[in-house]
Amino acid sequence: MSSLINAALLESAYQLLSQGDVVAFPTETVYGLGANAYDQNAVEKIFKIKGRPAHNPLITHISSRENLTLVTNQEVIDAISPIIDRLAQFIPGPLSLVIPKNQKICSAVSAGLDTVAVRMPDHALAKALLERCPFPVAAPSANPSNYISPTSAEHVNAQLGAQIPLVLDGGPCTVGIESTILDLSQKNPRILRQGVISAEMLAQALDMPVAALLEQTAPQQEALISAPGMLKEHYAPRTPLRVISQPAPAHFPLNTGLITMHSFSELLSCSEFSQRKSLSSNGDLNEICHNLFKTLREFDSLDLDAIYIEACERIGIGRAIMDRIDRASAKWA
Repeated sequence: MSSLINAALLESAYQLLSQGDVVAFPTETVYGLGANAYDQNAVEKIFKIKGRPAHNPLITHISSRENLTLVTNQEVIDAISPIIDRLAQFIPGPLSLVIPKNQKICSAVSAGLDTVAVRMPDHALAKALLERCPFPVAAPSANPSNYISPTSAEHVNAQLGAQIPLVLDGGPCTVGIESTILDLSQKNPRILRQGVISAEMLAQALDMPVAALLEQTAPQQEALISAPGMLKEHYAPRTPLRVISQPAPAHFPLNTGLITMHSFSELLSCSEFSQRKSLSSNGDLNEICHNLFKTLREFDSLDLDAIYIEACERIGIGRAIMDRIDRASAKWA
């Protein structure tokens, strides 16, 4: 265990989870609000604190591949093991797998579905906590439902701290957006949510066409949600967010902010924006992911009339970036 991990706080977190309470904890993607996935009352606290609709399923978290038995049965594990072997380079990491669930997973976690999403975080503090738990930990992002996901303990405390008995501080999230979700419950794998583990990366690992992995990934209606992050409106700031299309408008309203993908964007020369920031100095997509939610939160606190954000190409990780931006801006589109 890392010397940076406070053993007393870790024990407190474990005790709270064991007793049916909730705990916020870091992962490499975003901070999660966790509860015992076997405990219906505990999981319902997550939905109440977040104001999350009950039809929106959660992701469960385990410490290792050996602990897949906590969320599914051995027959399923045997069936998907060849696929997981191919995906080993991404596990642990920002990849969630949708698989048939066992009967111990409470119905609130899966929103009544017979499947559950599971992942193994690549974060020392999250792994240390999960290793203590003889149950999977269900955890969506630790923020009010549909708001910008938190990438630091400060983000969690600012909005939900008064309702959460313990927030474990593991520093800033290294990835900065939620995990890729890959559905393994059907005959052919398919991506349900984009992330930094891109379609191209998965296609190469699975020896599949990218197009096959991307089938049926359009935003779903509420009654058809099969995984988290599939609502049309999601990750949204309170300030109106608009995507700048090309060519850009000649003029922008006053008291607006500009977020660009890189520091050499021509849009930065426009004098009409009261606030400007680039997500990356050179357009690095991983750096853009890391800074996206943090920057949206920063701009949302500035009392702007609107935020304008530059688009990027929808290839590779760019699909995940634009997925978050599309959903965050949907209500003002």
